[in-house]
Amino acid sequence: MVETLHPDVYTIERGLPPAIVGVSTSTALFVGTARRGPTDELGFVTSFREFINLFGEDYPDSFLEDAAFLFFQNGGLRLYVSRVVGAGAA
Repeated sequence: MVETLHPDVYTIERGLPPAIVGVSTSTALFVGTARRGPTDELGFVTSFREFINLFGEDYPDSFLEDAAFLFFQNGGLRLYVSRVVGAGAA
């Protein structure tokens, strides 16, 4: 629908794009730095406690632990984690 408000000014209203149907938000993949854990494959955890056991806790300047905590706190069920490390890391 085109509505003329003033000369040479037109408003065109469009509907919202359709929602993505059938996409689960209970599974996610996070990428970040962690104290320990696999670096050449994805880590898979189903609880925050498993995340801590696999990747450690309190890693400085990383939000990965906080993101995992909030993911499970908000109803997440399955989390894949890709740990990245800097060049020359031990």
